[in-house]
Amino acid sequence: DLNVMTRRGRMTHTVERLTVAAPLEIEARADTTLVLPLDGEIVLAGDAPERLGPLDALVLDLGTPRQRLEPAAGTILFVIRIDRAGSNH
Repeated sequence: DLNVMTRRGRMTHTVERLTVAAPLEIEARADTTLVLPLDGEIVLAGDAPERLGPLDALVLDLGTPRQRLEPAAGTILFVIRIDRAGSNH
């Protein structure tokens, strides 16, 4: 389980729990998007690949280009999206 707490009336959030074994793309469509691998390693594809280990967090702001994530093996990750209440996207 993962609990996310935001201030009622000020912020809203969603939490997705994904089991991934193949590359996927994450879009930063919230004010802040957090990607948190739970039990495996994820590689951020690109010119200079970066590795995220278990419980490392990737923080994406609204408008950040899509990020391609490549799991080293099957892994569980959480995608947490946080918006200011009343934000229009």
